[in-house]
Amino acid sequence: LRDEYGAKDYRKEVKMKADHHTRPLYITSDGHIFLESFSPIYRQAHDFLIAIAEPVCRPTNIHEYKLTPYSLYAAVSVGLQTDDIIKYLSQLSKTSMPRGLEDSIRVCTQSYGKVKLVLKHNKYFLETAHMDILQSLLKDPVLAQARET
Repeated sequence: LRDEYGAKDYRKEVKMKADHHTRPLYITSDGHIFLESFSPIYRQAHDFLIAIAEPVCRPTNIHEYKLTPYSLYAAVSVGLQTDDIIKYLSQLSKTSMPRGLEDSIRVCTQSYGKVKLVLKHNKYFLETAHMDILQSLLKDPVLAQARET
């Protein structure tokens, strides 16, 4: 749904929290995050967003970030946990968490580190302790053909 200026109207997707004036973030369903730089907790929110999202635009009053699979992989690689990312986003957000965004975050972060690419004897091997991941990988025809038993 677009407004009269062509901008997407998110009011039907999310609801403002009663204490929205104390929170610095707006989060959209497509992973865009807008941070009020004049918020008293700007520094904490900014540091968190730098760890989980990519900066898009940072004018004086409102900074824009975007959650991407790569930014979320990077967040998990430095030790952030999926549930903590979701919890802290929810705590900082002026609105309810958009439908589907939590699922997207889980999909992007929960598979991190479950497969390793290992070089042994001048050959590359995939290693995993997760049988479900292994079965999924073996469905790929290229990987299945390259499998050594």
